[in-house]
Amino acid sequence: MLSGDNGVLQRATDAKTKSDEAQIRERIQLAYHSALTGGKGSYTKESLEDELENEFGENNYSVDDSDNTNWILSAQGQNVTIPAGIKTTNAYLASEIFEASGTTQGKMHIGDYVDYKVNYDNLFTGGSGGTGSYKPDDFYAGKWRVLSVDGDLVKIVSAGVPLTYTYSNSDLATNYTKLTSGFFSTSFGTTDLTYKEHGFKSSNGTIISNDISEIKTLFKNAKGTKIENEIPVVNALTLEDVDRLSGQTGVYDCSSYYTGLLAVPSGSNYAMTWLPSNSATFFHCVFNNGMIIGSGGSLGIRLVVTLNSNTKYLCTTTDNNGISTWNINE
Repeated sequence: MLSGDNGVLQRATDAKTKSDEAQIRERIQLAYHSALTGGKGSYTKESLEDELENEFGENNYSVDDSDNTNWILSAQGQNVTIPAGIKTTNAYLASEIFEASGTTQGKMHIGDYVDYKVNYDNLFTGGSGGTGSYKPDDFYAGKWRVLSVDGDLVKIVSAGVPLTYTYSNSDLATNYTKLTSGFFSTSFGTTDLTYKEHGFKSSNGTIISNDISEIKTLFKNAKGTKIENEIPVVNALTLEDVDRLSGQTGVYDCSSYYTGLLAVPSGSNYAMTWLPSNSATFFHCVFNNGMIIGSGGSLGIRLVVTLNSNTKYLCTTTDNNGISTWNINE
């Protein structure tokens, strides 16, 4: 064989090797994108390992997550560097992860979801007697979202509407007390100043009875709930809560702030929910057009739960909009 032929064969071998290496890197990239798509814009070391195992087989890959900026995926002698994902092995206090603005992956933000274990069905709102036309979209049933973070103290709000209440236009102060400090002292009934119906579920998925003490027990037993004097710290979402997040007062469209958080979507409209206040001269609500106005009848109540300050949070997913879901760890 001529020496020139050896050079041609070597170049061909080198080219094939480079092609094979490129194909391996492409397969690593494919596993990465599968994890990214499956996590709706986010991924964990575990989800990457699942996809790499699907592509290369058991124990034929590795994920180096030691760096907080970039991770390295390796298989069959080839490496691909990707942005660091979510480390699910660590849980953090709220003060360690809260970000007041921005969408940094792995940080907690207003409007994030918390996997708080009090389940409920949404109710219809906007009419008398606990009936109406504006039921929150199914997506918001049984979910809870971050409403505020003060140091390590987190308050979450029901993403949907699990409770209805009939207010008294002649006694605004009593309305406020019954829906805040007296939340678990307010009973179910058919008159003003009473709850009308609820959608809270027991652990087996059935709706519990119209007994406020049973609802109280649900919250008391849920991991993370702050308890004071044997009473869970739970109250209705107030006008002051919404005004604080929107930075507005008076009559305004709250649906334009924190998508789906202040005004809960109901088809092309919004669920009608009461907003008790300790200072307003009339009872406010979120109307079906997302506006803060005054109204009457039996409307929805959204609940705010204060969580223990020693609660730690574990990020499980982050979507393409930067909204994360957090597990509660104690």
